[in-house]
Amino acid sequence: AVAPDGVALAAVRSSAVRGAPDAFCAANWRERVHRVDDEIVCVICGLIADATALLGEIRNFCADHRARWGDAPAVEAVARHLGRVLHRRTQLAAGRPFGAAFLVAGFGGDGTPKLFRTDPSGAYEVYGAGGVATAMGADSGPRGPGAYS
Repeated sequence: AVAPDGVALAAVRSSAVRGAPDAFCAANWRERVHRVDDEIVCVICGLIADATALLGEIRNFCADHRARWGDAPAVEAVARHLGRVLHRRTQLAAGRPFGAAFLVAGFGGDGTPKLFRTDPSGAYEVYGAGGVATAMGADSGPRGPGAYS
């Protein structure tokens, strides 16, 4: 949720990852909230391997922007870059699109807190409050006795 002085982000780990022993999952594979830059954080949802690659891409974008211009990029620029990378991947015939969605939060060029959502198609939009979710694995099935018999 976006407030006048900041953005609040939260994430829930999937039940499959919560139950996995630490020896089988590296620490960065269990986390859903990540720092991108000094003033930008994100929540990831979807395929963790894809999200980790995209996280590295936007961290490199922030570092390049800081080296070239001397200050951190606005959160809008990071969301736009992430959207372009995601969209470019949908245009390739020899691969599959990335399977990850992001909530990217930080401060805009005018210093106000902003929240953006990106999806695997490359679309990005500003949010006042929102979320991304996945319906994969054990969490998505029917509930109750005999539901899986």
